[in-house]
Amino acid sequence: MSELKINVIVFAFGVLIGLPLVVLLGLQIYTTVVSKVASRVEAPVKFVNAPLLPSHNVSANLGGRVPDGFVLASFYVSIRDLLKPDEKMPDEGFADVLADARAGNIAEAECGALRESLASRCQVVRASATRDKNGKSLYRISTELRFAQVAPLGNVAPVSPSSYREISGDLTAGAIWIPTLLSDAGRQRRQFYDEALRQCEQLQDSEGNCAIHQIVISAPKMLSSDAEQMTGRASYSLLKPAGST
Repeated sequence: MSELKINVIVFAFGVLIGLPLVVLLGLQIYTTVVSKVASRVEAPVKFVNAPLLPSHNVSANLGGRVPDGFVLASFYVSIRDLLKPDEKMPDEGFADVLADARAGNIAEAECGALRESLASRCQVVRASATRDKNGKSLYRISTELRFAQVAPLGNVAPVSPSSYREISGDLTAGAIWIPTLLSDAGRQRRQFYDEALRQCEQLQDSEGNCAIHQIVISAPKMLSSDAEQMTGRASYSLLKPAGST
């Protein structure tokens, strides 16, 4: 083998070995710089384990303000619930389009239920309607709501580092699901909101602070019936002194 070929092979081998090391070194430098810049940001609440969710960043907790919470809800309504008073049933070809257009109205009404229970303000992030495969007049509403909690966050040490934690709670009183008629579904969802607020208030009493991070409500339709199998869960945000249990 000629000396030129040997040099080429050695050079190629060196590139294969050296390039990953250069990339790794660059990532380490970038991480170090970002960490130093981030450490210069001062906030009344300092986190040991910085939250990953954008709704729970440090700036959201400045001054002890409660970060926004979210509701993810999926439930069924009749096409008649989507119509205006005295409005005629839409043509078959237009029903799906109309239902999707009116889904936002149902979501806005759900925001009203939140404001009656636990929210000072609420906005619809998204809402859609999908026709049920087995019921031509039934539509599944899927919505995401964003709300600001009325209750304050609670006691948070302004100087000591705090550890961010999320815990979950069952809203169905231990039941796997709650059989609910469509006509009673709105009342059941409001009970879930009231229960989430009650659990968060109890956490404030026992742990010092609490914010409702998310409420998830699911209501698949029961077989051979228009009733729903409603389930509800909530997750709560807590700020604990670093090193506490």
